[in-house]
Amino acid sequence: MKRAKAWAMTPKGRVVTCTACSWWVPVMGEDTGTAEKAFDTHTCADHPPLKNLDPDTE
Repeated sequence: MKRAKAWAMTPKGRVVTCTACSWWVPVMGEDTGTAEKAFDTHTCADHPPLKNLDPDTE
């Protein structure tokens, strides 16, 4: 299963989550870029990061 970024609403606000693990980060105000960068750099236990990969290996 490939990981993907998902948006969710919680009682405390909007978060960016990972579909392959329990990772999440809150979205502060309208600054979605910081949360998206955090997602791009997080590493799941079983899944490699999405950025800086050779396209032939995905």
